[in-house]
Amino acid sequence: ETGAGTPTTLAFAIRWAVDHNATVINMSLAACFPATAGTTLTPDQKLLQAAIHYAVERNIVLVAAAGNLQQQGQPCGTQNNNPDPNAPTWIESPAWFADDVLSVAAIATTTTDAQQAGQPAGFTVWGPWVSVAAPGTNITSLDPGSPTGLSDQTYENNHVQGIQGTSFAAPYVAGLAALVKERFPGLDVHQVMNRIKMTAQHPAAPGGRDNQVGYGMIDPVAALTSVVPGEPGTPAAATAQRIPSDLGTLDGRSLSPMVIAMLGTATGVALLLITLFVVHAMNTAKRRQRVPASRLRL
Repeated sequence: ETGAGTPTTLAFAIRWAVDHNATVINMSLAACFPATAGTTLTPDQKLLQAAIHYAVERNIVLVAAAGNLQQQGQPCGTQNNNPDPNAPTWIESPAWFADDVLSVAAIATTTTDAQQAGQPAGFTVWGPWVSVAAPGTNITSLDPGSPTGLSDQTYENNHVQGIQGTSFAAPYVAGLAALVKERFPGLDVHQVMNRIKMTAQHPAAPGGRDNQVGYGMIDPVAALTSVVPGEPGTPAAATAQRIPSDLGTLDGRSLSPMVIAMLGTATGVALLLITLFVVHAMNTAKRRQRVPASRLRL
């Protein structure tokens, strides 16, 4: 009746999409609740988590908006800027199921008084669940009531503003996930998620991740072309190995031939140096035996 959904209705929607052969599910919505309520799942959140698992088990990628501050009068009232990044004030669902969901923050595309282009949008909610980021401001969207069928403005808080939100950033990532699945059909859900994260433009933070943009702005070209260590058919990343000081034997074979070769090389270098020294000495002696032209008598 109200047009608003609940975690329960979202759970049913996910299952319906799975059963009707979806390959990627985008969830441009979020429910915000205070972290003081605890992380114990309520019955409706348990239903939502079960639906997410139902999709992941069938190799379907789920993407969710990270959430907005003051969204539609139902605020995550303050930013999650606690010095402890793992202790948020507010929790966003379904984004907080980050082990199985790609949660998307919004990046500003232009500079305003509230935000700088290329930086996290002022409204995007921070949190340990954020996976990656995508453009989330100055969006051109569809509007069936417009003569052109498009719209780039909305009326909110008693004034006209550009269309923005993490709900518009999430579809960028959902589209990229579909491309990755098409390009690499052998990858499972978590490998698709990992490829998108590892090829993003990482922020200057420990581990290349922070709570504002996750692993950073997505890079579609890199996601579709880069070699990601650990994927099927990809060599694992090389690791440094310590070389022992006592070489001993090599596969049961004596190292004597190697030692002899090294001694032979050293001997050859020594003989070369001696030869150069002798030649230099002989040339010096010859120069001393010459009589200067000024002392010759007729």
